Amino acid sequence: MRKITLFPIAVAVVLILAGVGTWATSPTSTRLATSAEAGFDPTQMMMNAKDLSTAHIVHYSVVFN
Repeated sequence: MRKITLFPIAVAVVLILAGVGTWATSPTSTRLATSAEAGFDPTQMMMNAKDLSTAHIVHYSVVFN
């Protein structure tokens, strides 16, 4: 009975260690992408934003009768 319960735990530990090892050895340049590499400038996007819809909120939390 004990061999059956240890097998799934051993498989889980091996999979977790394989995932952590793969993540630790991957190059950082593939994990990080800056906005300059992506081809857009967030500052220009905010400055050139026109005719955006606005949210209209109806506030009913303070109602006096």
